[in-house]
Amino acid sequence: MPFVARRRDLANASVDTELHLGASLAALYLDGLRRADCGDLSRQRWPRVADALRRRLPSGATPASILRDSGFWEEALCLDDIQLVARALTLVKSGAALTAAGRAYPLRWTGLSTAPPAIWSSGPVRPATWIGIVGTRTPSPALARAARGLATAASALGFGVVSGGAIGIDRIALSSAARMGGPTLAILPRGLDGSPRSRGVVNVSACSHSAEFDTQRAMQRNAWIFAAAEITMVLGPRFRQGGTWHGAVAALRSGRSAVAVLDLADDATRALINLGATGFALDRPAEDVLADLLAQASTRCLFSAVGEARVAFLS
Repeated sequence: MPFVARRRDLANASVDTELHLGASLAALYLDGLRRADCGDLSRQRWPRVADALRRRLPSGATPASILRDSGFWEEALCLDDIQLVARALTLVKSGAALTAAGRAYPLRWTGLSTAPPAIWSSGPVRPATWIGIVGTRTPSPALARAARGLATAASALGFGVVSGGAIGIDRIALSSAARMGGPTLAILPRGLDGSPRSRGVVNVSACSHSAEFDTQRAMQRNAWIFAAAEITMVLGPRFRQGGTWHGAVAALRSGRSAVAVLDLADDATRALINLGATGFALDRPAEDVLADLLAQASTRCLFSAVGEARVAFLS
């Protein structure tokens, strides 16, 4: 998609261009933002919409006129609402919304066709290269120590930690990274209203503030976690059960995400290793383990493709 190829150009874009592109994306795609009937605002078009805006915003033309000239009539109609665009700009400036135009938007999401063009945020997201840590909601003391150690190591090495915000491994990892002062990203499968808050942890959500949890949102959230991270470390998955297992299998199936699993010598970890995940042990400092896993992921180009038949059998 064109926008993906030019995503890095934003690093050289003016702050004004970045803000106005972000405001346009937020106005068009931020779920739950009150807007007039604009017709069909298909999210599948957002990369082309963003590319059209990025090309011509520096010329001084208004976003609405740019999109109208480019044939995006519904999107142009929406951006004719000056109050809507002003509200969206305020959200982007304050850090209450993160868009694909923002420098803190996970760079690896730009290659994902289902990535959200605009999401709500509980606060400003800090730019980072992300390490994913996910796992069981009911960790043993040993698994909890592993999550703390890996998150602390990721922060010490200069990475941010991305997870799902669920009780257990997710929250332990995020809180540990926050205590180290590292960037954090908790991607939620529900709206921000009523979601648990932890000091130093930034919650983000692609759905409206009042949206309730549902399984489809959880599955999409899992895909975004794995896709955002250079590598995602899985702690304590259950064989063929739960979001951790299914998220890891889906990531391995896609071939786009590096997955590592703490080797507990059980059915779940053995199966994930057979599907292409890298097994690891914490028999030495966590920083050394993480550095080695990242080196392996880079060398193997995010791991070799996984046979569809094997994945289907274990899914």
